[in-house]
Amino acid sequence: MPFRQVTAFGLPAVALRNADLECLAAPAAGALIANLRRPGGREWIVPATAPGGGWREWLDGEAPGPGTASLYEQGGRPSLAVAWTGESGRLARDLTLDAEAALLRWRLDGSARGAEWRAVLPLTLHEVGSVSHDRAGTWVAFDARRGERLAVHVDPPDALEVSLGPADGAPVALRLQRATDGPEEWRVALVVAPPDGR
Repeated sequence: MPFRQVTAFGLPAVALRNADLECLAAPAAGALIANLRRPGGREWIVPATAPGGGWREWLDGEAPGPGTASLYEQGGRPSLAVAWTGESGRLARDLTLDAEAALLRWRLDGSARGAEWRAVLPLTLHEVGSVSHDRAGTWVAFDARRGERLAVHVDPPDALEVSLGPADGAPVALRLQRATDGPEEWRVALVVAPPDGR
């Protein structure tokens, strides 16, 4: 089954899964992404139960609250669409699992088109990992022990400003921020695979 209803942090959540990847998101907590891993592989995101854990985002300084959520399949790929409406306008995000990749797409509508958006992706790389900037719009985290890597692709490359540093208890985190006068729509692909791509 590509979808499974679960509970996370005491809130309703949904697990999306395909043959290559599994991801847990909680629409009731602003669609916080709680985990990302290959079946049987390493966990890449600091657990949401830990300080600073989970992929979190803010719009004009406020974390998105509960919004409307819907599950659907796109070309056989499990997807979750979430939208929030607040004082800053409307923010919509789609999460789709493709082969080895979690594909995220954002859209800002109304007054939100000029809003500041930022996010933090805390990584579980305490002992065995490294993170490098591969090329414009791409960051790569590598786990030598398990032989896995996580590539973070931003599209268009100049849509977001990405930096590396500690955040809220997570020793390694990618910080993403919408560039000044950035586009109203952008995408981030989280690709999880062994170094040889198998």
